[in-house]
Amino acid sequence: MHRTDCEGKVYRGWYIESAAYNPSLGPVQAALVDFVISGGTKFEDIVEAVLVEKRDAVVSQEKTAKMILETIADPKCDFKVFHCV
Repeated sequence: MHRTDCEGKVYRGWYIESAAYNPSLGPVQAALVDFVISGGTKFEDIVEAVLVEKRDAVVSQEKTAKMILETIADPKCDFKVFHCV
């Protein structure tokens, strides 16, 4: 997952799984952590998000990512999903 703010800065996140912690940290949450620690202050500044995931993945992050972005990001946030082989 990567997301871009209104200043063109890019923030990245990956799915993070830990046997010691449940639930795992999804790519949207990880990208939000990068946003905050990199100085991002307003989630409404997120204007673009891209999710790349395996085409026939057993677990998809697409619906969760869309729901989170619709809740916190700029209402016009451009959300794209790419499925790879």
